[in-house]
Amino acid sequence: IPSELGKLTDSLEVLDLSDNKLKGSIPSQLTGFVDRNALVNLRGNIDITDPAPLMLCFLPKFDLVNNESMCPPERNALKDFYES
Repeated sequence: IPSELGKLTDSLEVLDLSDNKLKGSIPSQLTGFVDRNALVNLRGNIDITDPAPLMLCFLPKFDLVNNESMCPPERNALKDFYES
């Protein structure tokens, strides 16, 4: 996944890269979509390495947010702890 996609956070509400045979890790630059509450779809790319960047796991519209290998529950527990 090219990190340059992070430069599009101000202009996109949907980033759909699903089912594209992408490989490697999810770049941290995509966490900018969290501030816009954008829809981020990466499903179907079985060669993406986990975990996802932490901030991306806080995005409710991230389609892999409930995938425990991408967004381990213990990481989300830390968010709950700090927000309480």
